[in-house]
Parts: sequence; structure tokens; C-alpha cells
Amino acid sequence: MKLSDATGCEGSVTLPTEGAAQGSNGSNSGDTASAPLQSAANGSSVPFSPQGTADVRYPGTAQQSLRQPLRPRAFDDRELVRLMLQQLQDMGYTDSFRTLERESGLQLEDPVTAEFRRNVLGGNWDAVESYLLSNVNEHNRRSVQFIIRQQQFLELLEEQRIKKALSILQQELVHICDSPAHLHYLSRLLMCSTSEELRLAAKWAGVKGGSRMSVLEALQRYIPPCQMVPPHRLETLLGQAAKYQRCDDCEFHVRNDIQSLFVDHYCPRSLFPQKTVKILDGHDDEVWFVAFSNNGRYLASASKDQKCIIWDTK
Repeated sequence: MKLSDATGCEGSVTLPTEGAAQGSNGSNSGDTASAPLQSAANGSSVPFSPQGTADVRYPGTAQQSLRQPLRPRAFDDRELVRLMLQQLQDMGYTDSFRTLERESGLQLEDPVTAEFRRNVLGGNWDAVESYLLSNVNEHNRRSVQFIIRQQQFLELLEEQRIKKALSILQQELVHICDSPAHLHYLSRLLMCSTSEELRLAAKWAGVKGGSRMSVLEALQRYIPPCQMVPPHRLETLLGQAAKYQRCDDCEFHVRNDIQSLFVDHYCPRSLFPQKTVKILDGHDDEVWFVAFSNNGRYLASASKDQKCIIWDTK
């Protein structure tokens, strides 16, 4: 019997047509933007009118226009504003960040959390540990202390303060690290003769290379997200939405080009391979399984006739 194609017809396998024409992104877009956050004097959001509308004056326009949300919000406006603040800060738009803080009456982080961030990036580890131990549960304290002590240990080695680093290893890390293999690994780092050798051996960026930012992100997992917004959260949400549109909501998904945020992802049916370009004969019974190689050149097929055939698609 012959290989079966994708439509279930016996006798052929349909290989994708090369050079298929690319169409533009489809769109189900409309005016879906939400009404802006209005803030009271104390910084809390003001409830919207019963109709769910708000007057908005757009830049460069002489009059206000009425903007209505597409559907009732499924999230807190204050959280959205904080995500916008974080994104502006990540992108370096400092003036816009400050303007949004002022207009919304909201802050990305409260003063205590902001001080914690500065202490981590500044290497003030005693203050960092004091803050965390008062905000995390008993179960997570050892993990938090280990992250801090390991960073201190590596920084001391980078500064060639070997005795102090050895003291932290023997008196503190050994009591909070549950992995003997990792302790042996840290002990071997004491043999590094230069800071460069240490960074290479430990696969560690160093103080000037952003290691403290990595420590901040590791410690942040133990802080409630409402208190300290997870890193790059808005980008993460957009990436999840784009992945859903490509993988779960696109019936004929065949392309992975960069997706515009202005329109919904859409692959038209015309891009889906529909033309038979090659019929592969060789099996004598039903074909149960086919798979392409990683580079796409070879196709393996397995059949009820107990044969496995490797086809060269070139």
C-alpha cells in the first residue's frame, strides 16, 4: 500500500510546497483601547461611570472624544498602570515614567521596596537580609540566605579577599547549603588566581557585569508580586498572548514571522500546503507514523508492514 496523505487518502504523502506566498497579518481589531485611569488626590483609582466610558483629550486635538471599553475589564487598572511604569523604566523613558507616576498617583514600588532594590544593587547585604527575613516565611529563609551568602562569597573572591571568603564558606554556607557537591564546587573556586579566572570558572558575570541584578531577580521570587512587580512582566504577558494566537488560536498556522502588536495573528488558508508535489511509494501496508528531521531534509515513515523508510526530500 502507498503512504497516505494528510487528508487520509491512501497512496500518497503531500509535501509542503516551497516558496509559498506570504500574506499580511489578518486582523480582528477594532477600537479596543481602554479608558485611561483617573486618580483621586490620594492616588487611588476613581471608579468609571456606569456606562463604562470616560472623556479623553488626545494630544494635538482641540476637543474631547468619548472612548468606550470593548468589554468590562478583567483586571485592576492600578496593576496595568504599574506594568506600564515598569516598561517605561525598562526602556529608559525616565521623563514619561515620572509623568505617568504624577498623573496616575501610583508608584511602581513603595519606598521600602525601592530601598530594598537599591540595597541589592549596591551590595548592602545586611540590609537586604534584614528586609527579606522580615518578609518571607520560615520555609524560604534558608534559600534566601544561601543566595545572599553565595553572592557575598563570589564578590569577596573577585576582590581577592580570600580569608574573608573562606570564613563565609566555612561558617555560613556550609550550614545552609544542602548539596555537598555544590559546596565542593564553591571550594574549588578558592583556587582561582585572578578575578577573570573566577568569573570564567563560576560562569558568573561579576559585580560590574550585572550579577547583582541576577541576584535581585532570584530574591524577587520570594516577595509577593503585588509588592514587587516581576521582571519584564508586560513583555511576558504580550509574549504569552502572541504565543496563544500562533499556537492555539491559528487554525492554519504555518509561519513564525515577527508579529505586530497592532493586529491579531492570522495565517490565511491559502498559505497552508494544499498541492501534492511528490508521491512516495515503498510501503506495503498502512503508514502509522511520519516525522521530519531537524533540518527538514529527511522524512522518516513507519508502517504496519514493519518497515521504516528514510526519504530524502531534496
